[in-house]
Amino acid sequence: MEQPGEKPTRGSRRKRRNRERLVAAAASVMSRKGVDAATIAEITEQADLGFGTFYNHFESKERIVDAVLSSGLEELGEGLDRLTKDMDDPALRLATAVRHLLATADRDPIFAWFVLRMPDASTRLAKHFRHRAQRDVTLGVDSKRFTVDDRTSLGVALGGMILEGMRAKLSGSATNDVDPHLAAYALRLLGVPGGEADQLARTPLPPLD
Repeated sequence: MEQPGEKPTRGSRRKRRNRERLVAAAASVMSRKGVDAATIAEITEQADLGFGTFYNHFESKERIVDAVLSSGLEELGEGLDRLTKDMDDPALRLATAVRHLLATADRDPIFAWFVLRMPDASTRLAKHFRHRAQRDVTLGVDSKRFTVDDRTSLGVALGGMILEGMRAKLSGSATNDVDPHLAAYALRLLGVPGGEADQLARTPLPPLD
């Protein structure tokens, strides 16, 4: 393993590229077939790498699933953190996050289908975003911006809304303005009045960097 500040070698660069190719291939194959139906042979064929190369990087199919999901969701989460860190209003922060999560279906449909075709998509999505959601909801409750009776039920409702919104967009059954509509519904769940929720959900959306 390379040490901090150490110049990458040709071998380490090749190893990193191969791992990246496997992760991208896994996302592509699993977005089409689902996690359970995808095989390691299909992943290595898509990556144009030998079957044995897979095991140089991952112990099992489950490990590459974790790598695909962690990479995509953590990148998205960090982008949202940077984007919303200076937003003082917790309601605007949450509406912005919901809209960008839904927009994953537009920005990266392969990854969006990958997430949706996982058998435990809701659980995995919650696991990766739980600490961020808890942080933002706590800010809203403490500032009396939000009213929350049951945070566990709220998490289930928001996660299901986001996943089904993405599914509707990818399948072509969603309206053009589904993102702000669902963001407004999310704010209403938190006690934000309807008219204000609609206004916040239609605030110009800054891009992720």
